[in-house]
Amino acid sequence: CEDTYRPDNNPCEVTIAENRIQITAPVDPLLATRKGIAVSIGEKGEFLVDNFAINESDLLYSCAMWGVTCTNPGKDRSYVIPLGDGSDWDCFKMVYFKKFGAGAALVNDPQISLTEDCLYLKPNGVQNKRGIEAPYGTIMMDVPDQETAFIKKVAYDINGTHPMGCNLAFYVAPDNLFVEMESMSPEQTLKPGSEIHWVEKWLLTEKSIG
Repeated sequence: CEDTYRPDNNPCEVTIAENRIQITAPVDPLLATRKGIAVSIGEKGEFLVDNFAINESDLLYSCAMWGVTCTNPGKDRSYVIPLGDGSDWDCFKMVYFKKFGAGAALVNDPQISLTEDCLYLKPNGVQNKRGIEAPYGTIMMDVPDQETAFIKKVAYDINGTHPMGCNLAFYVAPDNLFVEMESMSPEQTLKPGSEIHWVEKWLLTEKSIG
């Protein structure tokens, strides 16, 4: 929705502390909300990325947070999302975007493959977008040229109302310009003065996924 990109390019307030930086946008003149991001270092060396919004109005405001990380898909890099929850009634939801705004995508896309346990994305420069209900809350980027893997992990609320029922998504830009590793929080109604926080845990391993 339009709220997502308001305001997107205005000067921000920056607060720097030990092992933490926070960037907060000004109050939106129409919505009376503030958006921001805070990055800190966790106890095990991981990065904690807190996407947040504050309701500065005197009305209720309903929203969900969207954590978007743009990555470079070149040099034989690929992406993995573990599927299911391992229960006796193990199922998951996937949303196919045949058209989205001015974009379009293939349903039967050779970039995307499924095994019994994972979704694999091997970008080949063709635009596509998928949403996934992923109870493990994990999306990984394999970087074999650097012998590393980048992992984003979020909490999953089975009773939460996620956008289109999906807590993770990815987007492949045309010509492999970038790949978005996306996470979405459950929707929450903010009372005046209250906040919503959506924390991603970022990890970098010393070996690729293989």
